[in-house]
Amino acid sequence: MGFEFPLSISQRKSLYTFLDGKGKVFAVNGPPGTGKTTLLQSVVANAMVQSVLENGGNIPAIILACSANNQAVTNIIESFMRSKTAPGRLEGRWIPEVEGYATYLPGSTKKEEEFKGINYKKINGEGLFRHIESQEFLRKAGQHYLERANIYLGHSGLSLQESIAGLKEEIQNIQQQFRKSADNWHSYLEGLKMWQESVFPSLLNDAETENNVPDNERLEQAKRHVERGEQAVIDYFNQESFSVNSYVCLTLNQHGPVGKLN
Repeated sequence: MGFEFPLSISQRKSLYTFLDGKGKVFAVNGPPGTGKTTLLQSVVANAMVQSVLENGGNIPAIILACSANNQAVTNIIESFMRSKTAPGRLEGRWIPEVEGYATYLPGSTKKEEEFKGINYKKINGEGLFRHIESQEFLRKAGQHYLERANIYLGHSGLSLQESIAGLKEEIQNIQQQFRKSADNWHSYLEGLKMWQESVFPSLLNDAETENNVPDNERLEQAKRHVERGEQAVIDYFNQESFSVNSYVCLTLNQHGPVGKLN
């Protein structure tokens, strides 16, 4: 979510484990500064995007953060408020006067001074929503949103619904790119398997050993498969913004499996 700190490999593995957990409890441990809050930001951002892909954003994701102490919750909220966006057409907030989208729900006895600068809402109505749930704010916020959306989408005069549709389409296109990159990676791994089976025939089972294709022909076929897959993966990583992929790309270029075996 924050462009200044791309997810590390361990954070990506944690995110994938969480997303693939199908509702299971998932614990992340680490001392201060290891990126637990940054990981939470990506979990939340992913849930928001997923709600757009699954139901068009008509039913936004609702996420509840709980803790045995108030400080942990306010730290999460503050992290979203401090999160910076990269310079460009997506820079900044598209809703004015709202620094973060998380809302703190304090007890009725809590004083405003205890959560100064943090979005909050009390049972009696005090807090952020008293300010933003008004016709005046909605008019101003809608105008600001449309201005940003028209600039980002490169159009002028788009309606609210048209701008939302344009953003949804872009998210769907990005998802297709991710799926294509996953297909490229699986194809690359299949090529590696073919290569290993050609170089080490003892790994083959009886059915594959009876194959009439000569080993050298299978070897050449596997080599071409790996090279195509490797280049497809490198091309994708060269276009992705996460800095960790620069390392992966460099590693493939310098020490690719084909180069090693050659």
